[in-house]
Amino acid sequence: MRQPERRLVDTPAGKARISWYEAGRARSVLALGHGAGGGVEA
Repeated sequence: MRQPERRLVDTPAGKARISWYEAGRARSVLALGHGAGGGVEA
């Protein structure tokens, strides 16, 4: 199995880790997160 690409990005709440798999002929992007409110305590 392929390993995902990984990167740390700066956000207003601190560092965020993003992971993705590159597709050969992508037509769209699906982005999933764990919530938008209050950090890990939410």
